Amino acid sequence: MAEYINEVIHRYPELAPCRTSMELAVELILKSHASGGKILLVGNGGSCADCEHIAGELLKGFLLKRKPQGEDLDKLSPALGREDAELLQRGISAIPLPSISGALSAFANDVEPSLVFAQLVYAIGRAGDALLCLSTSGNSLNVVKAAECAKALGIKTI
Repeated sequence: MAEYINEVIHRYPELAPCRTSMELAVELILKSHASGGKILLVGNGGSCADCEHIAGELLKGFLLKRKPQGEDLDKLSPALGREDAELLQRGISAIPLPSISGALSAFANDVEPSLVFAQLVYAIGRAGDALLCLSTSGNSLNVVKAAECAKALGIKTI
């Protein structure tokens, strides 16, 4: 992990003061994944698009291809063929909550727009998961309420 963070800081020296926060975020994501948890992501506008991008990278191999092995490969090979099964990658379970547009618009319309992400965190999140909150201003009410909901449920936040 340290080598990747070092590389990012080498490319973007202005991130050096964030090193500890970056390390803690990566550790939280890895710990959640290792315990069978998932990463939930929230954000609006450009941050919404970032949620999609980050989830896309996590759901595939990203830097580590993590091909199916052992029992997984044995289960997948008859269904897909060994060559195709070996192309799959064990990703990190990640859900970009802004992508669940039907639920978001229904809740916003029927209940309360500021609670749309909190509702999805409450419905989908479990202890052991992690919530990654993206907000340029840090003041997006629906993102803040999602973080508050997550903390109340024992879901760690980034």
